Amino acid sequence: MIDVSAPRLVILAFGALIAITALVYSPGLSGPFVFDDYINIVNTPLKEMQGDWWAGFRQAALGGSAGPLGRPLSTASFWFNAVLTGMNPFWFKLTNLFIHILNGWLVWRVSRRLIGLLRVSGVARDWLPLAATGIWLLHPIQLTAVLYVVQRMTSLSATFVLLGLLVYLRAREAMLAGHDGRLGLWLGVPVCAALGALAKENGVLLIPFCLAIEISLLRFRHPAPVRWGNLSHFYLAFLVLPLAAVAIFLLSHPDWFAQSSIYRPFSAFERLLTESRVLVFYLRLLLLPSISEYGLFYDDFPVSHTLLDPPTTLFAVSAWLALVTGALLARDRLPLLAFAVCWFLAGHALESSFLPLELVHLHRNYLACLGPILALTVGIHRASRALDSRWRGGVLPGLMLALSVVTALRADQWRDDVTLARFELMHRPNSPRAQYEGGRVLAELAAGLHSPELREDAIQHLRRAAALAPDEISGLIGIGIVAEGPFPDDVFQMLKARLERRAMSPVDINYLRTMMSCRQTTSCQIPPEQIQMLFGIMLNHPKVTPEVTSQLLSLLGLYYASDLGDVKACVRLLREAVELQPADIQIRLNLAQALLFLPDFEGAEQSLAVVEKLDSAGREAMMTRRIRQDLENMKTAASGQEQR
Repeated sequence: MIDVSAPRLVILAFGALIAITALVYSPGLSGPFVFDDYINIVNTPLKEMQGDWWAGFRQAALGGSAGPLGRPLSTASFWFNAVLTGMNPFWFKLTNLFIHILNGWLVWRVSRRLIGLLRVSGVARDWLPLAATGIWLLHPIQLTAVLYVVQRMTSLSATFVLLGLLVYLRAREAMLAGHDGRLGLWLGVPVCAALGALAKENGVLLIPFCLAIEISLLRFRHPAPVRWGNLSHFYLAFLVLPLAAVAIFLLSHPDWFAQSSIYRPFSAFERLLTESRVLVFYLRLLLLPSISEYGLFYDDFPVSHTLLDPPTTLFAVSAWLALVTGALLARDRLPLLAFAVCWFLAGHALESSFLPLELVHLHRNYLACLGPILALTVGIHRASRALDSRWRGGVLPGLMLALSVVTALRADQWRDDVTLARFELMHRPNSPRAQYEGGRVLAELAAGLHSPELREDAIQHLRRAAALAPDEISGLIGIGIVAEGPFPDDVFQMLKARLERRAMSPVDINYLRTMMSCRQTTSCQIPPEQIQMLFGIMLNHPKVTPEVTSQLLSLLGLYYASDLGDVKACVRLLREAVELQPADIQIRLNLAQALLFLPDFEGAEQSLAVVEKLDSAGREAMMTRRIRQDLENMKTAASGQEQR
């Protein structure tokens, strides 16, 4: 793992850097799961997949729902954590820290090669890559990629991207030396990109990163012309043709933009405008770290509706156009600036585009920040030559020390759920999600301490969340759960009005699922009349999609069975859900379980048979096997009763 080509003192310094990184992040390792961790890890059957290793691994790897590819490498890694260390978040976070340190070693290796391309000589060639790696490892903008467990998807994808960059740089070095590097170029790079995409779709950005290096540093130099398999062919195959395919799809599906943004408070065009300001915000946090501006939630970031609404949009768009144009025109004189700009934009080419993702998340800078950091490191080194020799060597270590302090303080804010919620509210007081999480944490604390005062504080935060997001239902549903009785009348009326005003989204289903199961985990007592009325509004909304309708019917059916004891109504609703989404395996499994309790063994058998046909990859093999075993046991018990 150690780079034996580096001087021994540099290697020892890298070992010290690893120890410092571990020390800086250690306060946050005891912290909780947060936000999307629950959807992707905590509220999944990971802890139930430990009987049959192969079946559990297969279900974990193939059963992911995040992203179009399911991110099987990341979900499989979560399964390994659950099997080996249980569901204690400490071990999940420790694994993330290990991946971050591993990525730091890869960043060091990549930085050494990139520094070499800049013709840096002397001891600086050994020490500058290490300094850039230290800044990258210790910068507070990286914290959520480590302590926010689900963002292992980001860091694990980055591992394969960095490996791919090493392969690419070695292939290009071979080409520049007159050797044949096409095997690494055409096999190693695409394989790394594919593996990265299986951890998170960002893995495909390996190709844009390679292009950024070519545009700014390598300049497509190739002393020995190659007729087949050259650089032009490589970028044609892996960049131009995929982009052309995307363009053809969008041109042939003009309604895609409207449909993809149906559950977002912004259009694709508005998102693209807003991201110009978001990228400026990222750069500011990267170059001028301020602990008060770092947070988990940025859902209060204002949307750009036009170039002049807000006016800073025009400034941001103009600044980026000028920066890109200037960097490209000056790349002969300022290759480092061209590299930093091209790399940063390549790293944001997916998540900061028109795609209907949320506007701001700091983990999106995980690899994108490396370009500016490398340029900053070399720039500081060159500028520090003017300083007295006594101070020159302390500038970059001093910067790393300052970043370490900020990151350590931020990591300490993640040490437990109450502390994290308090600081998130302090940093982002106008974030609906921060208010919601604050209310949720206080509600759990109030339940444990039996404190009416804390419960009222929780409700106030949830009301604040509802007021800050006038179209969202999460805060209002949270109040209903915490109220330990019916929804307060004003809250219920607001909730009905919001449900009548807009159709339910897939994200809303998660909050509903929490409401429907709250009796199992809390003392909530939402009466059936209120739940039935709410579901009536949701199911009758003219714009509700078949997918969401099927999920609503499934939730309502399970509620009838578990809370009201009406299995027949449950089966009826689940059958309606199956008709709307016949390929939904989970709903069919729910139907099979419900049919067992009618009992309708033949119907349960038919439902399981359809599941086995649909589930050719075996994603739900364990659950299917468990229900089939229950079916056989109930058949045997029923047969025994008949004989008696």
